[in-house]
Amino acid sequence: MIGCALLAAGCTKEIAPVEETATPKHLTINIVPSLEVPNTRDVKTGWEAGDKIYVFFNIRVGQSGLEYMIMTYDGSDWVHTFSGATTEQRIMSTSSGYLSALYFPYGTPTFSLNRGDSNTTSLCFKFTFDAIYEYGIGYYCCPKVNYTITDGTLEAPLAMQLMPEDVQFFIPDIPEGRASDFLFSCNHLKRRKVGTYSIPCIDYKGQGTNPSVSFASYGVGNLGDSFKGYPYKGGIVFPGVLGSPGTSQDYVIIVTDTKGTSDTYDDKTYTFKASNKKLKVHDAVRLPALNSGRWEEPGINGHEYVNLGHPSGLKWASCNIGADSPEKYGDYFAWAETATKDDYRWYTYKWMQSGKSSWAYITKYTVDDGKTDGIWYNSSNQFIGDGYKSYSNCNYKDDPARQIWGSTWRTPTDAEWTWLRENCEWTWTDNYNGTGKAGMVVTSKVSGYTGSSLFFPATGCRAESILSSDAGSAGYYWSSSLYEGDSSLAWYVYLISNGVRRYADNRYYGYSVRPVSD
Repeated sequence: MIGCALLAAGCTKEIAPVEETATPKHLTINIVPSLEVPNTRDVKTGWEAGDKIYVFFNIRVGQSGLEYMIMTYDGSDWVHTFSGATTEQRIMSTSSGYLSALYFPYGTPTFSLNRGDSNTTSLCFKFTFDAIYEYGIGYYCCPKVNYTITDGTLEAPLAMQLMPEDVQFFIPDIPEGRASDFLFSCNHLKRRKVGTYSIPCIDYKGQGTNPSVSFASYGVGNLGDSFKGYPYKGGIVFPGVLGSPGTSQDYVIIVTDTKGTSDTYDDKTYTFKASNKKLKVHDAVRLPALNSGRWEEPGINGHEYVNLGHPSGLKWASCNIGADSPEKYGDYFAWAETATKDDYRWYTYKWMQSGKSSWAYITKYTVDDGKTDGIWYNSSNQFIGDGYKSYSNCNYKDDPARQIWGSTWRTPTDAEWTWLRENCEWTWTDNYNGTGKAGMVVTSKVSGYTGSSLFFPATGCRAESILSSDAGSAGYYWSSSLYEGDSSLAWYVYLISNGVRRYADNRYYGYSVRPVSD
């Protein structure tokens, strides 16, 4: 018995407990995003509190929808959150893979999932922006990098850079709250066309263990399109796509204040020119402040203008003579007269022989038109008139634009009106910019100027002492060109809701004048 007891005791062995390895319940994120490409830093100098980076992983997308990680900078460190309740665990279930990231400098994107075809073999993440992105957008991306997860720690390099072909223009010293009031255009820059709609951004094709990852492209506008930027550090950033990266170009940049205020920028247009400049993708160009004196003076002799791309550089005034905004009718002038009056007929016409009231007694601007009843022919039917065909023949002394606005302003020629009709889109509106005024919005079709436009109100005309009943539905605009088939007529442009036409009419009528300048 004792032996058995001893034997039993000798066979008994104490077994030490096995220590289990703890499985991490949460990811430790070891990602420190950097701003890649030094020449972007003139604008974005570093991460700031509130910056968010959206990180997408090539994990199989669940039926519950889109899953991603959000990295938010708190001013000293990055805080990580996940889009779904199971997203973190699904990422932790992998040991490696690919990730892609997006950073938006302004606005709040909302992401959604487009499953592609009915077999869900192609997935596309899409994003929708706040209304601010009806303007221009320049976002930063990191298209595709490897990540690894070891002992619950996720590591990956994350170098954020602008989208391919993008550049940024920055204008400092803009009053707080005014950034959205300014329109920007550059003859060698296209706007990324982003609005309050969804666009494909990251495409994960295939649903296997290694789906491909790529940034999908989306539409851009035309060279010279006008768009709004986003506020940054007391100024405005205008991002866009270069038309010809790396080549020397003459840059013309136009910035317009679209909202009248009491500050120094009130409804002005600023032009900045830089000749023979070469920009590369990802460049960030710091422009002078609008009030620095380095921009061209707003307007000519106090009057605003728009360049619609005429080969000569011709500038069209933004409003009529006698008006201080585009929608106002302004004054009415008989052809080759420089003052308004109460009565418009042959009897009151400046270039009418005293006491006469017939076209046959015109005393100035007459050509050999075969109208031998006119006093510009003698009794032998020989032409004895002055031969003047345009205001330029008399050094613009009879041009209301030159005499009233001064400087280089003048009335457009018939040929210049023809160019405008043929090289611009003419679109009728019954309520221009909410003013209740009808007329034509004229938008350039010339490459580099497609964002430039003018408004011509339907001014009607004056005959005798009344304003015509078609004011508000038709507009009449003089040219400076005489109709050479009849010295009593001059060329004008007639605009109505269904188009714009060229006619010649009696010189005594009171029509509107829209000046131009070389």
